[in-house]
Amino acid sequence: MTNLKIEKQKGSVVVMTGELPWDDFKQYRNKAIKKLAELVEVDGFRKGHIPEEILIKKVGEISILEEMASLAFQTIYPKLVIENKIEAIGRPSIQITKLAAENPLGFSITTPVLPEVSLPDYKSIASDVNKKKVSDEVTEEEIKETIEEIRTMKAKQDLFKKMQSDAEHVHDENCNHDHDHEEVPNNKDESIEEVQKRIDEKLVLPEFNDEFVKTLGEFEGVEDFRAKLKENLAFEKNRRAQDKHRLDIIDGILEKTTLELPDIMIDAEVDQILYSMKSDVSRMGMTFEKYLESVGKTEEDIRKDLRPDGEKRAKLQVVVASISKEEKLKPEQEIIEKEIEMIKKQYPEANEENARAYVETILTNDLVFKFLDKQ
Repeated sequence: MTNLKIEKQKGSVVVMTGELPWDDFKQYRNKAIKKLAELVEVDGFRKGHIPEEILIKKVGEISILEEMASLAFQTIYPKLVIENKIEAIGRPSIQITKLAAENPLGFSITTPVLPEVSLPDYKSIASDVNKKKVSDEVTEEEIKETIEEIRTMKAKQDLFKKMQSDAEHVHDENCNHDHDHEEVPNNKDESIEEVQKRIDEKLVLPEFNDEFVKTLGEFEGVEDFRAKLKENLAFEKNRRAQDKHRLDIIDGILEKTTLELPDIMIDAEVDQILYSMKSDVSRMGMTFEKYLESVGKTEEDIRKDLRPDGEKRAKLQVVVASISKEEKLKPEQEIIEKEIEMIKKQYPEANEENARAYVETILTNDLVFKFLDKQ
């Protein structure tokens, strides 16, 4: 590394600028070519088996250099953080200042660092919340209610199927028939609630016996069904109770914590929330532009709306990191590497640097929450 300069700036931010010599930078070329060859399609060649000269003609030399830079930063950034004992937190912003063949790779990395935090007595807060922890034991009443819901749902399905079958039969025969049940007439002036009420009044719930539960899945009988139902209810209830309990603990700690957050952290969290929102909109078959039009807002308006949530998420990240530092809670490197490998297998195109940051954050959060749960 040459011309390395590390500068602490206001707002808990560190900026690292420097250059990676060409002799070091060019070592990433073969790996970059191999990765691009697996992603690019060229007629007459299988993915991963495209000759270098043909690949360069297809994607251009600049694409090779950009992929080399991406791979280089996966090594450069963590190395700089460790060697210079920078308490980085959150995702860095990386800018390339020089990128050309036979030249050093110039860069500027802006990373948020752990700000000064005035933590409250988080152990005491967690202890108080733990004393109010709600039992997650499944009661007999909850089992009965769930069974009634299942019987009702099955009765509705059977009634709707019969109504549909009768309607098709009448349509096909074009004549009147005697039916063994009273039809549910269709009145266009009725509300959905009124129609639903009349349907509910005509429901005949199936008897809860061995024959019935065997139609629901691979159950030996009523007792087997009840045992497995209780197990599933316990798992779901435990998960919901734990989520709420941990949220209560962290809300109590956040409420009494004072700190100044770096804007880069808040912006990064807003970016993540916005990305998830865009993905959700896309899954509904709508473009984000069309969504913005429907709600009468711009993307900048949405970002402003999301900022309080982004600020809370960033604050949570800082508090958890501060507690993990204070209590020396750190995930084992072996576990981190295993989780990263799983992500890479599932998402081959995932950026390793982002994957590592994600895994370390998730594992650290889990360790902190488990620690607070024991207070």
